[in-house]
Amino acid sequence: MLTARDAESIARKLGADFKEKSRRHKIAIIRVKGKEVGRFGIRRGSGDLAHDYIPQQIHVSRAEAEDIAGCRLYLGDYEQILKKKQLYPS
Repeated sequence: MLTARDAESIARKLGADFKEKSRRHKIAIIRVKGKEVGRFGIRRGSGDLAHDYIPQQIHVSRAEAEDIAGCRLYLGDYEQILKKKQLYPS
């Protein structure tokens, strides 16, 4: 399960811009070469809220998202994943 802490880590490692949606949520916007390639909400609340929707919203598998959060994949690796899926902006 991806937690809010994992979500924050993924956002930081992918260089996300943040947009405040409300007191309970903020939005991480992932851009590559200035173009948005994904976005996801980060819930703020008590406990470890599940953030299992993130992989789909940033176009990676669950394992890849966990690897980004756990410092086993980095921005360059993420860009390669996007290229393989033909989602890398030109």
